[in-house]
Amino acid sequence: MSEKVDVLICGSGSAGLCAATWLARYGIRCKVLERRDGPMTMGQADGVQCRTVEIFESFGIGEELLREAYHVLEVVFWADDGSGSIKRTGRTADTQPGLSHQPHVILNQARINGLLIEKMREWNKQEIDYGYTVTGVEVDSQLAADPQAYPVKVTAEKNGKTETFEAKYALACDGAHSTVRKSLGYNMIGDSTDAVWGVMDMIPRTDFPDIRKKTTIRSKAGNLMIIPREGGSLARFYIELPAGTKAKEVKLEHLQQTAKNILSQYTIEFAETIWWSAYSIGQRHADFFHKDYRVFLAGDSCHTHSPKAGQGMNVSLQDGYNMGWKLATVLKGLASPSLLETYVLERQKVAIDLINFDRYFSKLFSSGGQTSPAEFQEGFIKSGKYTAGMTARYDKSPITSDVDESDKLSTNVVVGMRLPSAQVVRFSDSKPMQLAQSLNSDGRWRVMVFIGDISLAETRTKLKAIGDYLGSTEGPIQTFRPKGEDIDSLIEPILVGHGKRHAVELEQIPECFYPLNEQKGHGLTIQKFEFNTSSPTTYKSSQRWLTSETDMANFPDFIVPPHLAEYNVPLNEFAASKPHLTDFVVGGLVYSQSVEKDDGATQSTSEKPRNRVLLLQRAATDSYPGYWEGPGGMCERTDATLLAGVAREVFEESGLHVSKFIDSIAVDEWSRILRNELHRVAKFTFLVEVHEASGKAGVPSTDVVVGAAPERWEDGVKLEQTEHQAFEWATEEEVRESLESKGKYKFLKDQGWNLLKGFELLKRTTSAEGGSPG
Repeated sequence: MSEKVDVLICGSGSAGLCAATWLARYGIRCKVLERRDGPMTMGQADGVQCRTVEIFESFGIGEELLREAYHVLEVVFWADDGSGSIKRTGRTADTQPGLSHQPHVILNQARINGLLIEKMREWNKQEIDYGYTVTGVEVDSQLAADPQAYPVKVTAEKNGKTETFEAKYALACDGAHSTVRKSLGYNMIGDSTDAVWGVMDMIPRTDFPDIRKKTTIRSKAGNLMIIPREGGSLARFYIELPAGTKAKEVKLEHLQQTAKNILSQYTIEFAETIWWSAYSIGQRHADFFHKDYRVFLAGDSCHTHSPKAGQGMNVSLQDGYNMGWKLATVLKGLASPSLLETYVLERQKVAIDLINFDRYFSKLFSSGGQTSPAEFQEGFIKSGKYTAGMTARYDKSPITSDVDESDKLSTNVVVGMRLPSAQVVRFSDSKPMQLAQSLNSDGRWRVMVFIGDISLAETRTKLKAIGDYLGSTEGPIQTFRPKGEDIDSLIEPILVGHGKRHAVELEQIPECFYPLNEQKGHGLTIQKFEFNTSSPTTYKSSQRWLTSETDMANFPDFIVPPHLAEYNVPLNEFAASKPHLTDFVVGGLVYSQSVEKDDGATQSTSEKPRNRVLLLQRAATDSYPGYWEGPGGMCERTDATLLAGVAREVFEESGLHVSKFIDSIAVDEWSRILRNELHRVAKFTFLVEVHEASGKAGVPSTDVVVGAAPERWEDGVKLEQTEHQAFEWATEEEVRESLESKGKYKFLKDQGWNLLKGFELLKRTTSAEGGSPG
């Protein structure tokens, strides 16, 4: 006798588990058949892109993921130096600053699956049926027209016995060699190449300096990509094997020897190899993604590609996320079955885009290409937004539509794409938070009203009209409210405004935005969305960052642009969002465009404006006497925010007053032992402007200087003598020469490289603004 189920999921990989998690969230039972005898113990995928971390956050399991994972903060590029050796050719942030409030992390797929399984059990006691091998799937096309019918027949074997299941819907999440896909007669279309790569997870013993950073190496002996793994010891190597290699003939010693050849100028041994494999690069997608909208393909069953871009698990998981909530909504009677058609419309396009991107990315890595180190680095960086999972855009459909003027209403929100990260302050309790944290994956729809400045009479008139409609019996909230449920149990309205929140009273906000049962107000300050209101074009900190009485109490406020808002939250909140870190170090690099004269030259021929960076020389009593650095140091508990810590350090070490934060330059992480305890440290370095430079370069400011000012503001630096003994303004050439051991400056760790990053960022910023630095 057949067992009837609403949803049968074939396979418990990323796609299947994410769909099952959504169903469990809705309280819907499903059947998950898995051929393995138990949960995955060692997964092959490990890269978790920013978008996937955001999804885990929406399920309420983001903190566990971040706590256990390795955080990828920087990418380092190495290439052949022309003599057969390799050298470091560049560095970049792994994720473009401001792209997401969540990082790119590394965690074994087995643990990622475990987090989803734990949530399934918590929400609905959902379990997985192990030991089942699916042998066939059939769909009765005539029955498929009846929404209440069970037109899908699935056969599976366990312990030599055949069992049959009847389902309303089935998901093919059974991998690249999908039995479901083959049973439906569908094919994978695309191509493959002769390129063969090996991959191994192992514990290396090496003196290669960047072994704990994401690193790409392009050498005459082949190409290598290093991905550090969680735990502090494990690393993954992706290794390009010589032309003519057959994947089936590859042995572990081949991978190890090729890696040694690529790293020949360094010593490397492999203490332990946990897992390894070899594969041919191919890019394919299924010719069809559904059968009668009753069986749907997801994950590797409908798209396969190389693993170097770290997209497989992520795109598969997002397939399951897309399908899961739609199935649950239909089965709950909250939407018609036609909603499921949008899965194919949306995810088939994503799969095709993935295949096209992988062709480009694989060619970029190939030794057969003629890409120079500079071109490779540029291409890698440009791909960052895609690899972070931020480029998917869904076409118009019954659930994705816009109005003719939508592009004018908001220049930073694109209909059909993910809502950008935005730091906000909740009106009800003044809690700083990400806007995305109000959008939990709990089965509710949201109506987000971006109203503008509530302090304006015109805005309040519009707000009242919107509130009256949303709260009325004709509005969507009351119309679709389930009988006997809370008013916001299906549709939750969220109000987003900007301006001075302390000038807004609760009675000015329509009651529909704070249901009486829970008192959930959503007031916030935000400029990032640039709505067609009277909102300002720059963001100024709405709260003083000084909370204690110090000599700095009369400082002017500094300006924080929207893309740096995540750093301008209370320090304890910021620390809570980085649970893997124990200590926070900050730095503020100050640049100037000064004019120097050559001896004996005339005014008309002698002016040479050049960008220079402020360098401080460590005192003779310091642990590294004579070394040079930019202003910076440890955050203190009295610092209201991370950026306040930057401003304090700049003032204490140079006497300069930060007026504006331009951008993030780098985030560097390291570990150290203090008092027999392991400390994980991160240094956040920013490009800043100072009030002293508010006039023309070389002219002191008149609004902050106390007492007699020097002729040039750059000469007015005031050192803390116990920490620094001298200061200089260095050019980019002088910094670069010093890094090549030809100059006069000595730098610690990544200080010198960050100074060069600052010069590059400064040039891009001033070029975009058409002005001069300072």
